[in-house]
Amino acid sequence: MDYMRFTVEPWAKQWLEEQRSKGERCLEIKVSNGNHYVYRSTSRYDRETKKAKKVSEYLGSLDEKDGFVPKERDARKRARIVTVQETGMVRVLDECAGEMLDYLEAYFP
Repeated sequence: MDYMRFTVEPWAKQWLEEQRSKGERCLEIKVSNGNHYVYRSTSRYDRETKKAKKVSEYLGSLDEKDGFVPKERDARKRARIVTVQETGMVRVLDECAGEMLDYLEAYFP
């Protein structure tokens, strides 16, 4: 572990080794802001540049207590929480509108 937490932690390396021993191939773990993400990485030949290009497919995230979280469940897990600071102006306008809101709803359904 380093200060910025951009390196793969030992528990994630162990999970990757277990997957490789089961026969899974081309798996890669990328770390961003301390979060571990699992990708299937392969390469394809690009005829224009006459070189191989790396192609990665996002599979899901890796959590120390939950293990592998597929991308469908992962999206629900990371639902964005809206704070009061982000909705404050809307709340102020809602309070100020008062009874005008009924008229607005009638004319703009």
